[in-house]
Amino acid sequence: MRGSTIARLVVVMAVVAACGRLTPTPIGSPLTAKQPLMAEFNRNLATWQASGITRYAFTYAPSCFCPLISHLIVSDGTEIRIDGVATDGSAPPPGAPIGVDGLFEIVRRAIEGDHATIAYDESTGVPTTMASDPIANAVDDELSFKLSDWTLDPPDDRVLGTISNARRLWDGRNLQTYAWSITIACDCFYDGRRYDITVKDGDPTVQSGGKRIALEELGGVPLTIPAFFDLATEWAVTGTTKVDFDRERGYPTRAEVQSTEPDATQSETITVVSFAIP
Repeated sequence: MRGSTIARLVVVMAVVAACGRLTPTPIGSPLTAKQPLMAEFNRNLATWQASGITRYAFTYAPSCFCPLISHLIVSDGTEIRIDGVATDGSAPPPGAPIGVDGLFEIVRRAIEGDHATIAYDESTGVPTTMASDPIANAVDDELSFKLSDWTLDPPDDRVLGTISNARRLWDGRNLQTYAWSITIACDCFYDGRRYDITVKDGDPTVQSGGKRIALEELGGVPLTIPAFFDLATEWAVTGTTKVDFDRERGYPTRAEVQSTEPDATQSETITVVSFAIP
């Protein structure tokens, strides 16, 4: 990706952290050539602002040629949290909107690019999907997003917040090489098994009972600490979850879930029985 493309993509993905309300873009602005898109934007922004909604939650799933992940966005009327962590005016995770106003800002900036297609919810005005191409002749600069799980009854995201804070601690250590062992208790094939995992530069090799295990045989088993965080995050939003962490490095030492998903394993516990850095 060329430097100019990266710069433009960063602009498109920028999210406003200010607490003030967004204002409609005047027709006489430099965006006049995009009047239909901006008129639609202004109508839906007005619908949202007139709704008076302050309590809500949604899952924001971005897609682009970059390492972005889905985020749970919660507004409880007094603050906005991303993955359980209050924004408090601080920088959000890359690509994550600060509430619905952040969604509108992403859309506004996308309209400034060469191409954008946006869909809005008819009743609230909230942008629900977007596909954008900031520079038509550039490569891999496209950005899209999709909203799901919209609700006016925000979920309890406290466990998710502890996971997010612990992950920041782990990521700050930048540990790519380590050895760890886990045991699994579940209503599943892996019940009672222990896996001894060596991770070198982020790549795992696995043994169980003294024998090497092919990675493709271990679907659903977290083989790295980031994968364990991902699983704990998934559990935190799909069931009743408890997670313990190492105080020094932040990695999960034990995660337990009682799932409410009909197609999921109903109960599972993963315990880290050893962790070492060479």
